[in-house]
Amino acid sequence: MLRSSGLLQNLGSKLNRISIKNVNYKLNVNNNYPVLNKPKPIENNNRPHKDLLDTLRTMYLRESKQNQDKTKLFTQLKDLPNKGITTNLDILRDISNKIEPVENELIKQPPDSDVLIQDHVAPSNELIHKAKIQMENLNKSFELLIKKQLEKKQKISFEQLDFDQKHKIFNQKIKSYIDICCNSNSEMLEKAISYLNKLMSESNDKKPYEFISDIEIYNRLMFELAKKGKTSQITYLFKKMRTQDDATRQIKPNLNTFIAVIQSIGHNIEHPGTSKKLKDLKLTLERVLFDIQKSNFSLDDIASSISYSSEQQFYIKKALNSLIPSFEFKHMPISSSNNPLLAGLKEPFDAKIMVDKETYYPTEMVSKTKIYENFEHQLKEEQNLMIEVPSIRSLSQSEKKQNQKNENLKNIFLKIFREDITKAFYKNLNFLKTSSNNPNTEFLYPFLTAMEPRVYIDILIQQIIKLSQNSEYFSASLNVYALELGSILETKYHENLMVKNNDIDKIKLLYEKYIEKRLEKLQNPLENTLNSREQWLTLMKENNLFKNNNDIEWPALLRLKLGRYLLEEILFKACKIDKKIINPKLYVNNPRKFTREHAFHKIYRLAGVYKDPQIKCHPVLFKIFSSNLLFESNRMPMITPPMPWYMHNQGGYFLSKSNLLRIYGESGQEQKNLVESTRPENMYPVYDSLNTLSSCAWKINQPILDLLIDIFNKDGNKELEVPEPEHKGPEVPKFPNRKLSKEEYKELYQSIEKAKKKRAEMHSLWCTELYRLSIANMYRDKVIWFPHSLDFRGRCYPIPPHFNHLGSDISRSLILLAEGKKLGPHGLDMLKLHLINLTGLMKRSTLDERLKYADSIINDIIDSAEKPLTGKLWWKKSEEKWQTLACCIEIRNAIKSGKPEDYISHFPIHQDGSCNGLQHYAALGRDKEGAISVNLHPSIKPQDVYSTVLDIVEEQRKSEEENNEFAKILAGHIKRKTIKQTVMTTVYNVTFYGAKLQILKQLEDLKNFPQDKAREASAYIAHKTFKSIRQLFSSAREIQDWFSECAYLITRVRDCALKWETPLGLPVTQPYFRQVNIHNPLSKYSDPLSTNKPDSLKQRNAFPPNFIHSLDSCHMMLTSLYCERAGITFVSVHDCFWTHASSVDLMNKICREQFVALHSLPLLENLSKFFMDNYKFTPSEIEEQRDEDVQKLMMAFNNKLESVPKKGEFDLNKVLESVYFFS
Repeated sequence: MLRSSGLLQNLGSKLNRISIKNVNYKLNVNNNYPVLNKPKPIENNNRPHKDLLDTLRTMYLRESKQNQDKTKLFTQLKDLPNKGITTNLDILRDISNKIEPVENELIKQPPDSDVLIQDHVAPSNELIHKAKIQMENLNKSFELLIKKQLEKKQKISFEQLDFDQKHKIFNQKIKSYIDICCNSNSEMLEKAISYLNKLMSESNDKKPYEFISDIEIYNRLMFELAKKGKTSQITYLFKKMRTQDDATRQIKPNLNTFIAVIQSIGHNIEHPGTSKKLKDLKLTLERVLFDIQKSNFSLDDIASSISYSSEQQFYIKKALNSLIPSFEFKHMPISSSNNPLLAGLKEPFDAKIMVDKETYYPTEMVSKTKIYENFEHQLKEEQNLMIEVPSIRSLSQSEKKQNQKNENLKNIFLKIFREDITKAFYKNLNFLKTSSNNPNTEFLYPFLTAMEPRVYIDILIQQIIKLSQNSEYFSASLNVYALELGSILETKYHENLMVKNNDIDKIKLLYEKYIEKRLEKLQNPLENTLNSREQWLTLMKENNLFKNNNDIEWPALLRLKLGRYLLEEILFKACKIDKKIINPKLYVNNPRKFTREHAFHKIYRLAGVYKDPQIKCHPVLFKIFSSNLLFESNRMPMITPPMPWYMHNQGGYFLSKSNLLRIYGESGQEQKNLVESTRPENMYPVYDSLNTLSSCAWKINQPILDLLIDIFNKDGNKELEVPEPEHKGPEVPKFPNRKLSKEEYKELYQSIEKAKKKRAEMHSLWCTELYRLSIANMYRDKVIWFPHSLDFRGRCYPIPPHFNHLGSDISRSLILLAEGKKLGPHGLDMLKLHLINLTGLMKRSTLDERLKYADSIINDIIDSAEKPLTGKLWWKKSEEKWQTLACCIEIRNAIKSGKPEDYISHFPIHQDGSCNGLQHYAALGRDKEGAISVNLHPSIKPQDVYSTVLDIVEEQRKSEEENNEFAKILAGHIKRKTIKQTVMTTVYNVTFYGAKLQILKQLEDLKNFPQDKAREASAYIAHKTFKSIRQLFSSAREIQDWFSECAYLITRVRDCALKWETPLGLPVTQPYFRQVNIHNPLSKYSDPLSTNKPDSLKQRNAFPPNFIHSLDSCHMMLTSLYCERAGITFVSVHDCFWTHASSVDLMNKICREQFVALHSLPLLENLSKFFMDNYKFTPSEIEEQRDEDVQKLMMAFNNKLESVPKKGEFDLNKVLESVYFFS
C-alpha cells in the first residue's frame, strides 16, 4: 500500500509514460492587472499530464475520504477515455492497485476537488474552470507582490513560536492567579505579592518564558492594595516594573496603573492621620500627575473612564480634588454619536400616525409587585446555575410506578454521592495545600478555595444529574465537558464577587427604579423619549450606582485544567454505585460479593487520528435520572425584562455572564478586542436595537402546545413534522449465524450503519422536540423574554437555544406576543393575508386576489381551527403547517368575537423581504432590472425572482432541446422549487458544486425522472441558473466579484483577516483562519506547533455574503429603533419583521424609509475608503520599493481597492411606493 505522502509522486512518474492529449479549456479571461516583463515560460514536456494528475488526485482524495474500495476508483479511471482522455489502461490499473484508502488521514483538498469526474459535462466544466482560472490569474498577477510582502515578515521559527505560546499562556495564568488571590483573604494576597516579587527579582533559565509582560497583572494587584491604602507597596511595584535589570522586560504603565496609585492616595487622604502625612501624599500625587502628563494621558482621560465602581470613583475624586477642586467624573455619555441614520430618532414624533392607541398588558408587565417577585425569582434561578424542567412525556401506570421508585433511588444516591464527594473534596484540598511545589497543581488551590466548599459540591451534584441524562449509548468528550465545568465555576466565582462587592444590591436598586420608569413609559410612550439603555444609564448616574466592569476572564487552559481535576480526581474516584441498594434480593445468598461500582469512568474513542477521552456513566444512572431535564439558567428564557445592554459585557442576564458576540476560541478574539476598545457611545445603536428585541414580551400559545404534546406522546407524526421516537425507525439488521461472502458482509454492514444513522437522527430530533415542548409547557402560564446577542456580522439571535422565535415552524407556532392590541379596521384582513402567505400558494398574486381567496375558503379555515385533526385538514397543505393552524385559530376567534375590529389580538404578523440579499445587491448597484425582479420597484403584481429566473432557464433549455440530451430529458421537470434554493443562496456565494447538490436533491424527489441521469442533469440546471442570474443581476455580479477580489487580495497581500465597519458602528472581523504547523527541526518525532493564518480562500468566499448580512442587520436594527420610537411592537427573524396586525402598515412604512436611508449612504464608497485607510500601500511604502514591477503591483492593488463598480439608474425612492418590497 502507498501512503499519501508518496502516492501522488508515484502517479506523476507513471503518467509521464501515458500518451494523452492535454485538455484545452478554451477560455478567454480578461486580465486587467499589469503584466510583468518576464520571459515566456518554456513548456515543460516532462510533465504533460498535469490535468489528468489533478483528476486522479481529486478521485483519490474523495475515495480516501469516503473510505470506499478500489473497484469504484478503477471504474472511474477506465471511464476516462469516454471523457475525451486517452489512457494506457494497464498502467492505470497498476496505479489503481496501489491506491488504498487511508482511514483518518488528514488531507487538504484542492479548491476544485468537489467536482466529481463523472459529472463533467461541457457547460459545467467551462463554468468551474472559468472561475478557477480567474482566481489563478488574480493570484499570478500579484504573485511577486505577495512574495515581497511575505519576505518582509520574519518567518517564525519553531523556537520562537514555542516561546511566544508558552509566554502568553503563562501571563494568562498569572493574571487569573493574582486576581483570585486578591479576591480571597489577606494570606493569599501576601502570597500573590511575594510570588510577583520573586518573578521580578529572579530569572528562570530553565523556563525563560516565565516573566510578566502584561501590565494588567500589576494593575490588578495595585487596585487591591489601593483598597487598603497601601500606597508604599504600590509605589514599590510601580518602580520595580519600570526598572527591571533586563530592559526588554520593563513594563510601561498605562492609565489604569496611574489610577490605582491615585485611588490609594485618596484612601489615605480620607484617613490621613497627621498633617505631614497629608503633605507627603499630595507630593506623591503631584509626581503621579506629572507622570500621567509625560505618558501622554490627561485628566480628561481619567474623567471619561467608565470601568470603575462607585467606591473607586469616590477615592479617586477625593485624591484629585485635594489638588484640583473642580475635578468631576464625566460618566458615560447617554446619547449615541452623531450618526446621520439616527437623526430622525431625536425629532418630535407625530402622534397622529400612531395606530396603537390602546395596548392590553398582562399582569406580569404592569404590576410592580409581580415584576419584583419575578425579578427575585430570576436572580435565584441564575444563582442556582441550573433549572430543572418537568418532562412532558406521558407515562403508563407501570412507568409512573417505576418513576416513583427511580425518584426514591435518585434521592438515596444523591445523598451518598454528596457524602462521598464532600470527603474527596476536602481530602484533595489538603493534598493541594501541602504540594505547593508541584507545577501541575500549584495554581489550582486558590481556585478551589475562592468559594465555600458547598458551592463546588453543589455544582458537582448538578453535573452528575446532567451527565446521567444522556443515553446509555452516548459518551461525552471529557475535554469538552471539563471546559464547560470550568466555565460554570468561573460564572459562579464572578457571581460571588458581585455579592462580595455589593453589586447585586446595586442591580436590585437600579432595577426597581428602572421598572418604575418603564411602567411610566408604557402609560405615556411619547412623553418619555428615553429608551431602555438611556434610562438605565441615567439612573446609574443619578444614584451613583456604578459597578466594576474589569472582570478578569479565566483562560481556556485553566478552565480545562480545573474541570478535569474535579472530574478525574473527585467525580470519577469518589462516586460509586452500590447495586445492593437497587436490588438487595440478588445479594441475600452472597452478602460478601463486591457490589460497589464506579458511577463514571473514562473511555477512549477515535477522533481522527487521535484518541479522545470521554465520560461514560453507569447504565443504572441513566435509568434512574433519565426523567430529569436540566438546563443552564443562562440558556433559558427570562421571566422578567432583561437588563439593557450598555457595554460589551453588561446586558441580558443579571448575574450569569452574557457575551455580546457569539464568537468562540482564538478565531474570534480579534473582533472581541476591537469591540472592547470601541467607545461605548459608538456602539449605542447596536445595543439599543438588541434591547428593543430583548424587551419584547412573549406568552405561550396554549391550544397549539396542547395539540403538539398530544401528538408527540402518541409517537409523533411524520406528515405533521412532529418527530417520531427512535423505535419507529428502521430495524437494525443482525448478522446471521452463518459465514457471509465479502459482498454480503459489505452490504449487510452498510445496511446496519444506515439504520443506526437514521435511528440516531430520529432520536436527536425527538430529543430536540422534547426539550422545546417541555420548556414551553413549564412557561405556559407565564410571560417570558428572550435576551439577544450578536453574531460577528451583527445579526441578532436570542440567547436561549432550545426554545425561541427563531426556531422551526413548530417553535414559531408556540409563541404569541404578550401585549395585546385591537385588530382595528384592517387587522382581520392582515390576518387573512398572513395566513395565505404562510401557505405559499399565491406568491405571484396581488393582495386583493389573496384576500378574495382567503374569503372563499373561510369555511375551511374555521374547520381547521375547530377540528384540527378530525376535519377537512386544509391547514396540512401549507408550507408552514403549524403556524397556519395557529393563524386559523386566531381568525376563527376574531370572527366569533362578533366585532373583529375590537378583538384583542396577540398574534404576530410577518412581513418578509423578497429575496432580501438580492434586494440589497440591487440597491447597492442601482440595478433597475434586478430591482424590478426583487420588488424594489413598484408593480401591480408581486415579482417572484425565482419564477423570473425559472423562465429564463426554461427558455434556454427549450432552445437546446434538439441538440442536448439533458435539455430534452428535463422537459417539464424544472420547477420553481428546483432552483429556489440555488437562487436564494447565490447571494451567499454558493459554489457550483453546492448548487448542483441543492438541485440534485430536488430531482431525486421527482418520481418520474430518470435517476441515473440526475447528477448530470443537476449540473446542467445549475449552469443555466448561474447564467440566468448573471444575466438578470449584472450589477450585483460585478459588485460580488469586486468584493471577492478585494477580500482575496487583502488577505493574501496584507496577510490579515478582513475587517470592516457596519453603518451603525459595529467593527467586524471575519473569523476564518487555518492552522499552520511548524515542526521542530531538532526532533522529527515531537509534535508540531500550530499557529493561525488567515484562510484566504474562505475569507474571499465569505466576504460577499457576510457584508450583505451586515447590511440586512443594519436595516433590521434601524427599523427596530424607529418602530420603538413610534410606540409599536417589533420583532425580527433577520429579514422577516413581526408586529401586531394593527401596526403592519406603520411598520411597513418605517421599513421602507430605513432601507432607502441606509442605501442613500455611499456604502460602497465608504467600504472602499475603509479598505484604503487600513490596507493601501502608502506613497512612502511605494517609494521605498526599488523594483518597478513591484511598484506597479502596489499601485494596482490600491487601484483595485478604489475601483468601486459603476452603478445603474434605479431610483431608490421607488422603494417607498413598492407594496411587495416587504409583504
